[in-house]
Amino acid sequence: KEPFFREQLRQSHLSLVSFVLTGLLVLPLSVSFRYLLQSAAQEQTRQDIERTIRTFLERETLTFGADPSVEVGQVLINWKRNPPLIKVLVRVTNPNLPTYTQISAVQDAINTRQPLRYELMVQRTAVVVVGPEEAPNPSNSKNFELIAPEPPEPPAVEPELEEGNPAGPPPLPPLPAAEAQLEAEAATTPQR
Repeated sequence: KEPFFREQLRQSHLSLVSFVLTGLLVLPLSVSFRYLLQSAAQEQTRQDIERTIRTFLERETLTFGADPSVEVGQVLINWKRNPPLIKVLVRVTNPNLPTYTQISAVQDAINTRQPLRYELMVQRTAVVVVGPEEAPNPSNSKNFELIAPEPPEPPAVEPELEEGNPAGPPPLPPLPAAEAQLEAEAATTPQR
């Protein structure tokens, strides 16, 4: 009976060691998993705030949404600053818009709606729209075909040959090494 008890004791020690090793692995993995979940939640919150601010700028402000001369390009938030910096890149046809007072009013509106205070900076790029005016199309139903028929292909034109050389360009002369080899072969071959 003694070997049986030794085997049982050895298995219990192995089970204890495997349990301790598993615990040593589970603890750091669970901590890093929790950290990963927290950072994902923070990133989702940041994206939601950016989306909310962009929607607010484009739909609820007269400065950025209602004025056709101002087009919002990008909304970037620098979260490493305190207060976070909202950088709005806009394309404008009127280089005087948006004004400092308009930007200050929009910043105040954002800060009253959000729990954090933000600083708003607008980078405006003046754009000149260029293009010719085109008369409107007549309202005939024939004119609204989506795809016009393809025009017929022009006939292929064959190149004309010169009178003195109807076959094309002259053949290339042999290479100098090939000429020397031909002469050497002709000298070594007996003539009849």
